[in-house]
Amino acid sequence: MNYEISQDVEEIINRIEKENISFRDKTVLVTGGAGFLGSWTCDVLVKQGAYCICLDNLSSGRFENISHLMDKKNFRFINHDISEPIFFGLTHHPRGICIGDISRIDIVMHMASRASPFEFKKYPIPILKSNTLGTMNALGIVKAHNALFFYTSTSEVYGNPPDTAVPTPETYFGHVNLV
Repeated sequence: MNYEISQDVEEIINRIEKENISFRDKTVLVTGGAGFLGSWTCDVLVKQGAYCICLDNLSSGRFENISHLMDKKNFRFINHDISEPIFFGLTHHPRGICIGDISRIDIVMHMASRASPFEFKKYPIPILKSNTLGTMNALGIVKAHNALFFYTSTSEVYGNPPDTAVPTPETYFGHVNLV
């Protein structure tokens, strides 16, 4: 992990700990965990003492984003597409892959989806599948483990920015009626 990212991860940890938020000893599944934001989330979880399970099919996420975590005892990478069923705590299920050695998941953070407007025309079906079937599968894991669910979205919820706003700056509020 480069120095700037390391500093930002430490800042995130300081801020959440200031709010008495801790993921220590929690088992957290991060779908899309090798993506830009997902990998930062994995960094924070690992440093805070959570057992972090990164699930990603590496279609847009990059292994380089998480490679520095591979030797950590509280980190595990599973190469899998969340739009396909996956079951934890089972050794066999007729409808999907099973990960039998993980019997508990406390939190599911669903962050899997391509987020670039430049990819929407090229990958419409995989994006649709990760945001529908992927959410359904993530919620199935939540239900099976009585876990908490955290769902993220992209900046696309703000509508189409002007061409001058790509990449979209944090100051852009979009075309959203908040009333």
